[in-house]
Amino acid sequence: MTRTDRGKMLTRLKRLSDPDDAGDMRSTTSPQERWLMMWQIARDAYIFKGESVAQPGLHRHIVRVFRRER
Repeated sequence: MTRTDRGKMLTRLKRLSDPDDAGDMRSTTSPQERWLMMWQIARDAYIFKGESVAQPGLHRHIVRVFRRER
């Protein structure tokens, strides 16, 4: 492993009071698109670790249970 000359690295100082606009994709993508991007990253991480890629644990169907009143 080689050492990197950190003096040549670009850095940016951010304060907690600064607006968070760097890399914000909320204005250009839908929640579904962001979810799919995150799932792809998770799948790649599982594959990289050599683990089996499980499907997301979300149910693909909707069920409503009606209970009898006593």
